[in-house]
Amino acid sequence: TIEAAKCGTLLLVDCDSASTVTLPAVAEAGAGWWIKFINVDEGTGTIAINAPAAIMSVSTHSSEGGDVKALSAGGQTTINLNVNDTSTLGDQIEIVCDGTLYHALVHVDRDNAITIA
Repeated sequence: TIEAAKCGTLLLVDCDSASTVTLPAVAEAGAGWWIKFINVDEGTGTIAINAPAAIMSVSTHSSEGGDVKALSAGGQTTINLNVNDTSTLGDQIEIVCDGTLYHALVHVDRDNAITIA
């Protein structure tokens, strides 16, 4: 679980097993809170980034085929960075809070490097 006090943290993902990260409640995080994940190892795990409620909007870009997901707050609560053979070095997810919603900006090399649920 990431605490609101961790605003501005850059997490370098080096994951050889499945991991789950839970964001703080939006009310705790507040407007301007952000965190960024960068893949620095092509391991075998998946990083699940969970929002505490169905409030996340996601916009992604892939060098393979352009925008792969563009979702508004519609029940999405988890972004999976699929380090297991599909995410490549340098793939990144930046999450920003506007005080009401979390917004995720995702830049990946391959279209299937992330899944959203």
